Amino acid sequence: MQHLVGHAQALLRREMPFVLAGDYNVCPTDEDVYDPVAWRDDALCRIETRSRFRALVNLGLTDAYRAFHREPHRYTFWDYQAGRWNRDEGLRIDHLLLSPHAADRVAACDIDKSPRGKDRASDHTPIWSTTPRSGASSQSETGFIAAGRRRRARGTRFCRFGHPRNRSPSCRY
Repeated sequence: MQHLVGHAQALLRREMPFVLAGDYNVCPTDEDVYDPVAWRDDALCRIETRSRFRALVNLGLTDAYRAFHREPHRYTFWDYQAGRWNRDEGLRIDHLLLSPHAADRVAACDIDKSPRGKDRASDHTPIWSTTPRSGASSQSETGFIAAGRRRRARGTRFCRFGHPRNRSPSCRY
């Protein structure tokens, strides 16, 4: 996580829009866990884990989902064990963290639960956000999607740390 903080600081100095998207394996607050008491001592919810994640966010990044949704207990992950999906006992561990320049442009963000309900589905489900393309009409959008370790973008391809591939094709991350 410390390497990611350093990388985010370097990106912020460049004052360009970026998205850090993926499975962080962190539940930032008790509202992101179906049973906070039972998960209190798990690595996903420990104070040390949460404080490292907050250090990243406190650089000036925006949690895209929380910028649009304040309601508790919305999840991106449900364990296969003990019928967690059927009881909606999940965790919000997949996050889209937006730079200030990207946060100013974000138009929407949500969690798409529909793929998780399919046969042989991943235990993660996509979280997505959209931003208008620069210089394009408001109907033309670029989307950022994170689901577990899989990331894909509509319109522009992005590397693991949100760099547009057309700007940094040799990104080492």
